[in-house]
Amino acid sequence: MKKASAMFLVLIFIFSLASCGKKNSETDTSSTEKPPTSANAESSVAETAGTESSATEATNTNADISDTSVMGTTIAATEPADRTTDAPITDNRSTDITIPENIDGIIALYNKAVAETPNLKRTAFTRSLKTCLVEIGSYFQGDIAKDPLTTQIVDVNDTAHAANDLPQLNAGMVSNASGSISGDSIILNIQLKTLVTTDPKHGDGGYMGALTDKEIRALVLAAAKGLGGDVIQSVEILTTEGKLTNGSLVVKINKTTGQIQSVQFHGEQEESGTADVKGKLVISLTVRGAKANIKIVMDAQYSA
Repeated sequence: MKKASAMFLVLIFIFSLASCGKKNSETDTSSTEKPPTSANAESSVAETAGTESSATEATNTNADISDTSVMGTTIAATEPADRTTDAPITDNRSTDITIPENIDGIIALYNKAVAETPNLKRTAFTRSLKTCLVEIGSYFQGDIAKDPLTTQIVDVNDTAHAANDLPQLNAGMVSNASGSISGDSIILNIQLKTLVTTDPKHGDGGYMGALTDKEIRALVLAAAKGLGGDVIQSVEILTTEGKLTNGSLVVKINKTTGQIQSVQFHGEQEESGTADVKGKLVISLTVRGAKANIKIVMDAQYSA
């Protein structure tokens, strides 16, 4: 009886241990294998997608690097070995002006230089009476070019600087023109045509400083008085013929800048005419057709 009771207690103990082990096993499984929630599931999917994307980008980046490396190898193989990336060399040398081949071109070069040279000034101007031949019938004849009455009207010796008054030229004024090189300069030699005029103005035909018709009439009267003194009472000019001749310009131009360095002008004025001269010696008299022949020389210099 006691044996049976003891056996029964042993069986109950074993059964209780087995039940406890089963319960603990189920509890562990529940805690370790708990199903993921919806949020955790989405996070897991996103992490998986991100991992796959990173892997793809890494693969593409490696591919790009590989392609770039290949392209670099190809360029290096086709380019010259000594090629550099230095900036191209710029030629800073100025282009010298060439001498025009014709008269029109020389005139254009001169006109451009006159217009575009800053501070171009007239530095000297001279004018002198070279000849003043007067014939008043058989009474008075002579050359009075040096008489004070005539020279004070004509003679000028001005070395004061004055504004540039060089005229623009055209083909109708120029008979010939040529050019040459002298060091850093172009030298233009321009010859002016003879200009026939009864009333010259400054710059006419390219001539500077010619006497006007009014000044010529004053000169004829002064010449008659210079020759006949107080005997001469009046002079009535009948005819005049004038011309500007032997005109020339020597122009020095910087062949790089095209600006004028210096100009030398030369010209001559010739005048002739007739006049009735009234005078009185013992009696009053009138000399018909008294004659006068006059020559004047003008020179001017210019520089910048």
